[in-house]
Amino acid sequence: MLKKQEALPKDSKPLTHTSNRRWSHLLIAVTLCLLLGTGFLRALRTSAASSTVVINEVLYDRSSSNGGEFVELYALTDTTVTGWQLTDQDVLTYTFPALTVAAGEYIVVHIASGSNDLTGPVYHLYTNKYTGGVFNNPGDDTTLLDSTGTCVDYVAYENGAAIDPPPTGCTWTGSPNPTNGNHTGTSIALCANGTDTDATTDWGESGTCGTYAPDTEGFDNNQDPTPVLLRSFRAARQGDSVEVRWTTTSEAQTLGFRLWRGPAGVNVEAFAPVGDGLIPAHTPGSPAGSTYRFVDMGVPSPAGLQYRLEELLLDGSSLWYGPVEAGVLSRRYGVFLPMGMRQSVARTRLVPDKIGTVTGRDVPD
Repeated sequence: MLKKQEALPKDSKPLTHTSNRRWSHLLIAVTLCLLLGTGFLRALRTSAASSTVVINEVLYDRSSSNGGEFVELYALTDTTVTGWQLTDQDVLTYTFPALTVAAGEYIVVHIASGSNDLTGPVYHLYTNKYTGGVFNNPGDDTTLLDSTGTCVDYVAYENGAAIDPPPTGCTWTGSPNPTNGNHTGTSIALCANGTDTDATTDWGESGTCGTYAPDTEGFDNNQDPTPVLLRSFRAARQGDSVEVRWTTTSEAQTLGFRLWRGPAGVNVEAFAPVGDGLIPAHTPGSPAGSTYRFVDMGVPSPAGLQYRLEELLLDGSSLWYGPVEAGVLSRRYGVFLPMGMRQSVARTRLVPDKIGTVTGRDVPD
């Protein structure tokens, strides 16, 4: 016999089609998460990780030897990269030491042997694993993984058989892959520094698409990597003083200079600054060059003194030249610079009125 339907409690409501659909949607979502498992979470993590550090430049065919190969990374945000790995998914797997980088800083991973330099804004890491042919010139890939093994970024170049597909979590779209145009010693780089959409069109041979050749190791891809060409740097004794002169042929990214002094035979790290201020560049941000003269007066014993020149760049970093010893007539330093930027030298001099106070007064030759 059919029982009479019991009345629902006062606070209860019958299930409706709407509530059934809600339960169904929730059940589907839970099922998908269980099916996808860690892959689902991995993809979520990858989305966050991929926005912190990008592969910015790759030199896979060095002119001297493959030991000079490097991969440059650029930090988009402050990031701890301790335990991260750089790999070609075949021969090379390098694990990063304890390191935190700030936004706008660079990490250059050298395939060669050497000692790590963990001083920013450009950090130099050495794999010490070069055995000859880490990166295949006809085509290969390089992949950046975070400490959990999640793929952060991936780049493939050329079209050789050594190219592995991107790991789960990374994408790579478009064709053909970027190349160095068969120019040995030239890198490939992101055409817009730090801008990476995981597409082949983001990349180009250095010297094209707004970048500089042959490479911009540790520099913005879109800025001249040699902001000054120091044509000469010398120090000469004059009684109880020393006259220091240097000549540039470009100051494209030069803010100014500092002069450092120390006795011969002492580690350059022990040198002390001469004066108390910055010697401003005559033509900051210009491809033109200039000549400078600084008289270090009242030096008790100028014999055996050495000088170093620090060039301060507009981005806050520094380049160093020397040391040169007082009494040496001249010493030249040559770095790469496009021939079109080798401008004539301005005929000006910068002279301090007294030691430690630079006034910028021009004097004739």
